[in-house]
Amino acid sequence: MGSLLEFKNALSAESIADPAEAQTRDRHLAVMTAADAHASLGCLLTPLTWFATVGEREAELLGDIAGVWTKGLALYTAIGRYRMSLQSILDRAPDTSSVAELNAAGDEVRNFAPEVQQLMAQLQQLRSRVATHDHLPPHPRQEDRSIDAWNWNDVLLGRRTDALVRALMRLAGTPETEAFGLGACAGYGAQVSGSMYIGQSVGGPRRAHRLRDRLGRNAVGSWIAANRPDVPRFGVLADRLEAAMPGGIDADVANLLSEALAEVYPLDSLETTPDIGIGFGRMIAHLRALEMIQTPAAPPPLSDAIAAAVFADPTAPYTPKLPDQSVLTESGGEPGVPGSGGGVHILSAGDDGPAHQEPPDSTEVKCGAFWEALGQSILFLLGGWFVCIIEVANGDPCSLWDDMEANWSAAFSNGVYVGGEHDTDWGTAQLSVGDAESLAQRAESTQLAADLFTLQSTMWEGFQKAAEFLALHGVLYPDAFLKTWRYRQFTVMPPTEEGSWPQLPYDGDRFDLYPATGVEQPSGSAPFHTGSAPQAILSGLGGGGQFSAKSVSIPLWRQVVTGVDDADNYDLDADRGWRHPCWQTGGSITDQPVDVVALGYNEV
Repeated sequence: MGSLLEFKNALSAESIADPAEAQTRDRHLAVMTAADAHASLGCLLTPLTWFATVGEREAELLGDIAGVWTKGLALYTAIGRYRMSLQSILDRAPDTSSVAELNAAGDEVRNFAPEVQQLMAQLQQLRSRVATHDHLPPHPRQEDRSIDAWNWNDVLLGRRTDALVRALMRLAGTPETEAFGLGACAGYGAQVSGSMYIGQSVGGPRRAHRLRDRLGRNAVGSWIAANRPDVPRFGVLADRLEAAMPGGIDADVANLLSEALAEVYPLDSLETTPDIGIGFGRMIAHLRALEMIQTPAAPPPLSDAIAAAVFADPTAPYTPKLPDQSVLTESGGEPGVPGSGGGVHILSAGDDGPAHQEPPDSTEVKCGAFWEALGQSILFLLGGWFVCIIEVANGDPCSLWDDMEANWSAAFSNGVYVGGEHDTDWGTAQLSVGDAESLAQRAESTQLAADLFTLQSTMWEGFQKAAEFLALHGVLYPDAFLKTWRYRQFTVMPPTEEGSWPQLPYDGDRFDLYPATGVEQPSGSAPFHTGSAPQAILSGLGGGGQFSAKSVSIPLWRQVVTGVDDADNYDLDADRGWRHPCWQTGGSITDQPVDVVALGYNEV
């Protein structure tokens, strides 16, 4: 979307001597402003066709993740509410209001009991689906498929790319479709420049490095979002598109695209054209899901009074009554001892280079163990504390509390107490003010307040881990992790010696590292200077804009407006380097050197 803003700015600043051309420029700027949603959609032509074709799996995957994430956030919020309401009656004399809040918060937490096991199972399934990378299918060129077996997303990136933009601009008959065509012109430049930048930092094109390419592509997107506040975020963009097209994609836009495809491509020898309306719906849902998957705020600390009670005696340090598989045990920290290592960082947090990175596949295993322990901790709360609360409030001992600490497995099965000695009908149990006053005097209550803080903190850390796991495997943007090397490597261009790019394909488990597979011959042009940031895609280098998106889109605009046909169809994956034309192989893609056959302007 940044390229659309730069396109408009560059077009506005363009020096145009011819009055008619200048008048067309002014009209186009007005159209893009009035129909900004349609211009934005045109700029998003590539993701639009992605979600209409091979992006179906990704759309479904992220939608499922967003659903589970939302449930997890609700549980996190409910546990936080209960924790703070318990802390309130421990810090000050209980009254009717504070006890009513404690009872209501307890009811909210208890209502999650039937869902916790299901939620944990869903997390395990989603983790496995993400790690298989089925949402990032191989490029058909890399599988030596003929063009008639290519999906339309890859066709539009690798065949007659310039011709399609010209057709969209020329065939547009309304202000909205005209804005769409202009947006596609801006997006064309973004694909030429952006794919070259990403491919150079990745070490090769998307075809050859599909997993690493997605990692780099998302890192660049996060960098632009962080450094260009004028670029709309996911929810804002979805709002903009839906406000302009509340019933789905504009029929005139869909018709325009169909007409342009029919003019530019031999439809009878290609796959069936995509349903762009389905692609629009999936893209909107995807944007909404990305907006939903946000990490929560860290839990507020223990109150001074509770912290003093918990940590006052150094000879009897606080020990959580949580399952042994807890995150504190995994990290090797001493529970209750600040700075001892409580909390584990299984991914790249705190590192500053490839030597400190764990393999991506190991994060899938550790992330699973982490969430399993977290689920058991939540079940511990649901199955343990609420069974004991009435007995403790009445001043009676609760042997279940000791059972849980001594032997979790023996005391519980899937979070349900199996001893049979206690009344487990805690679903309707409500405390009175007198009960709360008694409860506040018991050491178990202070213990639970500390345990709830540990549990909520562990959940918070779990959201951080999940977010980075999803970012590492190309599902989320790494907004919160850009400063770590794993993502920073794509936002500061590494040195690229002449003749060393692109690297041969790599599809192994260390896609987070720059490939060392040898050069795929013939080598291609990798022009971005060492140290270049993604801003080069939008504004170019040294103020000249020689490699920027607008250096491609503005000349194309002028040719269309003035009726000049003198251009190449650039490969929008930058597969063979900067401004390389669309191409095909004369043999197999695995040949060395690859037999690169540049296509003529009208060839498919």
